[in-house]
Amino acid sequence: MKKLEKFLYWVVGIIIVFAILGAIAPERKARPKKQLTEQQIAEQKLEEKMKKIKSQFSAWDGAHRNLQTLIISNMADPGSYDHIRTTWTQRNGYLIVTTNFRGKNVYGGYVINTIKAKVDFDGNVLKVY
Repeated sequence: MKKLEKFLYWVVGIIIVFAILGAIAPERKARPKKQLTEQQIAEQKLEEKMKKIKSQFSAWDGAHRNLQTLIISNMADPGSYDHIRTTWTQRNGYLIVTTNFRGKNVYGGYVINTIKAKVDFDGNVLKVY
């Protein structure tokens, strides 16, 4: 029985010591958040802008969704639309999107066409060249 009593005294003593240390220990302050540098902020903005631009294009074939819809709606035979390739370049405040596609003309023959369009960063087609 004496061994159990000694053991309990030790356990209670250790608990009391930790309680006292916890009460008198200085409080830890939360670490201040790291301030982003101007370069990091610029990189984040560029990354967000690129995500916004890339979301306008089909992951399947790379076609610009809104330009493709515009092209198909103005074709003689909309069911014959066949996307070949789409490329884009960025200008000040807008994109120039170039799409190559194949489709039937009014005589029923297949032709390859190229359309260039001015598109804003939200994907709206502003002008077709």
